[in-house]
Amino acid sequence: MGLKTAVLGIMLIVVLFVSIIAAAGLWLDSIDSNEEFFVGVEFAYSGNANDVKSLVDKVKDYTNLFVIGSLEISFNQAALNEACDYVVNSGLYLIVFLTDSTEYHYANNYTIFNWGAEAKKKYGDMLLGVYRYDEPGGNQLDKGASQLIDNATDYTTAAANYTNVLNILISAHMNYTDNVVTADYGLYWFDYKAGYSAVLTEFGWNH
Repeated sequence: MGLKTAVLGIMLIVVLFVSIIAAAGLWLDSIDSNEEFFVGVEFAYSGNANDVKSLVDKVKDYTNLFVIGSLEISFNQAALNEACDYVVNSGLYLIVFLTDSTEYHYANNYTIFNWGAEAKKKYGDMLLGVYRYDEPGGNQLDKGASQLIDNATDYTTAAANYTNVLNILISAHMNYTDNVVTADYGLYWFDYKAGYSAVLTEFGWNH
């Protein structure tokens, strides 16, 4: 009796194992192996377009996405154009980190929304999108310098105010690009509700 039970158990395990392998094979066959995905790097902390070019040359052979995360570059329209041209001409998709539009209009004498519209015409699909407002949820939770909501009567009101204010900050960019992204370490769902097309999750020191 014990031997029969053991044999039956082994047979059931074999059948289960074969079923799992078959199901996994069908699932893998259903995946489009040609579907595009992005692997890239972010450039920051320098206002020199030549530094962008240097990093592009180092990574262009094994990445397909480059994020210009330097506000100093974005404040200088000539440097921004030079950097973006080099990224795209090197065959890399492009995302540009931008801040408050008044920083460009009043302090740097150009309109960032006009630049975005022209960049979309110029670079087409290679301009993957813009990165607007870094870590909005984390700033809210940690009461950081860029906290959007200072007080609210209840959680429902706080959530509504947060998503509404954040939507105002990012919606103007949607006139020239379908993709407005951020990275965050909290309030991911509310970032998405505010209108971001993608919310990049940070794994590391913020957690």
